[in-house]
Amino acid sequence: MGKPLSEWSSMPSGPLAEEMKGQTYMLEDGKLKKKDGKLNAKYFILYFSASWCGPCCRNAPHSVESYNKVVKENPDVEVIMCNLDQNLEAAQKWAAANNMPWPVLLRKDLTEMAKKVAPRGIPTMVLMDKDGKALQSSQNMEQLVKAAGSSRPSR
Repeated sequence: MGKPLSEWSSMPSGPLAEEMKGQTYMLEDGKLKKKDGKLNAKYFILYFSASWCGPCCRNAPHSVESYNKVVKENPDVEVIMCNLDQNLEAAQKWAAANNMPWPVLLRKDLTEMAKKVAPRGIPTMVLMDKDGKALQSSQNMEQLVKAAGSSRPSR
């Protein structure tokens, strides 16, 4: 499920890297387990969401489906769930219920980051490059993956 942890070899720089340090989890055997590691993607989709948010709950299954369809096999893109739940147990239940395949960033103070990066509320996804520059936002993961492909330098 998701990209193997062995593929985590670089991380975006700037504020995102600092936010992730020591606060990233992966779903294993139905539980979120702390996984400090680095991701080797060129683009990151920050997925701001929470278990207590009705629209987020309705969007989660579609996001998992999109991840499995267009992100899972794409080494240039990774999703990072920026979970706005206030406790690990709620986030864990929600991740397990939806079989979420991406890394989950869980911090009690993500609200401030969400206000800066996703000021229109949740659920919101923001496409960022590895340097932490926001490129586009949407509620559609497939659209952001396509945008990442069009953001690549031509050969």
